[in-house]
Amino acid sequence: MILKKKRMRAMAFLLLLLSITVGYALLSQQLDINGTSKIKKTTWSIIWNNINVADGSVSGDAVIQAAEITNAAKTQVEYSINLSKPREFYEFTIDAKNEGTIDGMVNVVSNKTYESNGTTEKALPEYLTYSVTYSDGKAIAKNQLLKAGTTEKYKVRVEFKDVTADQLPSSDETIKFKFSIEYVQADENGQEVVHGLTGTRYTTNTYYTYGDESFLWIGEKPGDSVTLYETSSEAKAAFGNRPFYLKHIIESDIIKESYACFEKNDKTYCLKGQQTKEKVGDSWQCKSEFLDNETNKCIGTYFESNKAILLEAFDSSECSITSTYCSCSVTGFYTYADVNGRVTVDEMAGECIVEDNGAAYCDE
Repeated sequence: MILKKKRMRAMAFLLLLLSITVGYALLSQQLDINGTSKIKKTTWSIIWNNINVADGSVSGDAVIQAAEITNAAKTQVEYSINLSKPREFYEFTIDAKNEGTIDGMVNVVSNKTYESNGTTEKALPEYLTYSVTYSDGKAIAKNQLLKAGTTEKYKVRVEFKDVTADQLPSSDETIKFKFSIEYVQADENGQEVVHGLTGTRYTTNTYYTYGDESFLWIGEKPGDSVTLYETSSEAKAAFGNRPFYLKHIIESDIIKESYACFEKNDKTYCLKGQQTKEKVGDSWQCKSEFLDNETNKCIGTYFESNKAILLEAFDSSECSITSTYCSCSVTGFYTYADVNGRVTVDEMAGECIVEDNGAAYCDE
């Protein structure tokens, strides 16, 4: 990981003496302007700093080399780990620090996966997830500023996914990752980094009062009391290892999509909820774009795709289908998708729901 310098622009200040002589006959007047410019010392220095490994990361013999800065210029970080089973991960944060006096900005970002030889590129295996982002999940992009005297915290995460048996590697495999970023002197194209959580998060928070401020609402920021998990495994563990949970797509802190997900026959299925209603006064009413004038019913756009997902997960004999809903159940496990946008999965011990007003929550 190398931070390259941009060739410094030459900077020169001319010391000027401007004189004017105005004369008429024997009368004369001289006007002088004397100026002095002082050139301050300037430095260009962007480095890696302050590595912190996340709780829960593999440790002990699984860590061949912990993440560390490995060169004197502090521009390179190396790590080497073993992931031996699903759900194991290694994650750390690190600061990109501008120690200089000149503003920098991102010029090139490269993030590649290689064979063990470190030169032959390969696709990321389906049993691994790997990412380098800002610590809040925001993508690192060209022209983002790193002003003099400031830092940006990056997050690196490698995880062995919880996959089916046929997706597991058949033998030991060595994979090399190389992330590099080039900072250059900032110019008029520089853009401030607006931070906010962006990415996929999972929840199974339990609530008992409808309308509780702790619900997750489509179109709104998650409440501070809500625990957001980075993996479905973590969410399940917090919910008694039940085979269902909520999944949320978040952009700049705002929930854009919410799903009720469930696991069946070693596969994961996610029903997409839709916010088809809005609060008008003290009541919820169908949004105009979803109101079917012929039937006067609130009809969402995801129902047919949700129905197809349920029929993929269940035998048709296990499902009840009408023009307004599709429900499937087997051995005490129940799933439901409504034409108005509501989806739910539950069993006797609990349930997870995305309501047609955009509220998502789990209950037990």
